[in-house]
Amino acid sequence: MIVKADHHDQSNIDLEAMPHWRCSSERYLELINSGTLGPSDKVELINGIITAMSPAGPEHDYTIVQLTELLMPVIPKYHLKIQGTINLGEGQIFDPDLVVYKRREGDTYRHHHPGPDDILLIIEAAASSMKRDAQVKMPIYARAGIPEYWIADIENQSLIVHRDPQEAEYASIQTFQGDAVVQATAVQGLSLTPAAIFA
Repeated sequence: MIVKADHHDQSNIDLEAMPHWRCSSERYLELINSGTLGPSDKVELINGIITAMSPAGPEHDYTIVQLTELLMPVIPKYHLKIQGTINLGEGQIFDPDLVVYKRREGDTYRHHHPGPDDILLIIEAAASSMKRDAQVKMPIYARAGIPEYWIADIENQSLIVHRDPQEAEYASIQTFQGDAVVQATAVQGLSLTPAAIFA
């Protein structure tokens, strides 16, 4: 039996100190495929632990809508996944806010989720989840070799851009605000400004 976790803000909570259920990636995907876990459960598999996601407020959802519209021009060349599942390896199955990933000839991802070799850019819109996105997920994305990881910092209306993954960190981390133009390096033709995201 699975007991649904309380969905209060966990940004200041040590995940290891909380009651948790350790789970393999294979078992976690089985739970999803069988319908035991569904979208309403709002969980991810982080370091092999089924973990409740932070609740989404209206500002978070608005930011995702803005980002989605700004990313639309890249869709003819790339896939865009919105709050969908990605598989980064054993114990790491996430549902990021936005993922830009490669189109593969003859492979429509019908039978598997995008993985590290497919993903070019991950974007998280962060309010209450900032600590988790910046401290817990960032090193996991870096270890997986995700070329670019952006955090849309809702409170400060800024875009934190991580590039050049090295071990468990990114060698380049830049923060952009206002009308500063952010040009993606992993996704051709993608450029935007924080002002457009938070307009």
